[in-house]
Amino acid sequence: LQGDTVKELNLIIKADAYGSAQALEEALLGLNGQMEEATIKVIHSGVGNITESDILLAVASKAIIVGFHVEADAAVRQAAESERVEIRR
Repeated sequence: LQGDTVKELNLIIKADAYGSAQALEEALLGLNGQMEEATIKVIHSGVGNITESDILLAVASKAIIVGFHVEADAAVRQAAESERVEIRR
């Protein structure tokens, strides 16, 4: 029965503007009805660059960070790498 379980994909969305974050969240959540193997859940959505707090939240919630027109400085990228958090931009 393990093949019958639906996996949950936890996401943290960071964007350069509120409207962009909201549009990205709506687009990603719209995929829920089209996928059978996974359900998308947005844990957090915010404006601004990716921070170490986002990395900690991703670790705690086992989430992937999705960035749109935002940056992650060297310290944040290092923290993500050491904590094995995936950042997609």
